[in-house]
Amino acid sequence: MLIEKTCIICGRTFMGTRQKQVCSRKCAKERARKYYNARRSPPKQLRCIVCGKLFPAHYNRRKCKECVEREKRFKEKGGQVCKICGKLFFSNGKKERICDECLNEIERYEACKEKRCWNCGKVFTPYKVTADKYGIHPAGKFFCCFKCCEEWNRRKRKEQQSDL
Repeated sequence: MLIEKTCIICGRTFMGTRQKQVCSRKCAKERARKYYNARRSPPKQLRCIVCGKLFPAHYNRRKCKECVEREKRFKEKGGQVCKICGKLFFSNGKKERICDECLNEIERYEACKEKRCWNCGKVFTPYKVTADKYGIHPAGKFFCCFKCCEEWNRRKRKEQQSDL
């Protein structure tokens, strides 16, 4: 049954059914565009792990477009990207994945008999098990006890979530 209605976009009167709210295809497209823009949320912003600049999130990338292009040009010249610190370095024809500074830091850390806990900073002997009135505390490679390992992982997860 046709009744006289008023278009919600342009205000013209037209004959239509109860469900119809617009008078023409042009007004229908305009209504769809307004509805889509009203519901669409702003793009999610991520922080680039190389330069720290904010960029719109696409395909779960971790680096902005400029840093990706810079690395691509650098790799074409024979350079590498350090897997630990993300710095660009030349590997002298080798397929190294870690820069010299990080390699030296790892070697220096592994040469020490006693290490500092990554979480609390306490000096400990790796893989040593200690027992006291509170229980048994096995030490790992980087943490003095299991509790410090859990705290550090929890803090890192929160930092990653806050960056997103």
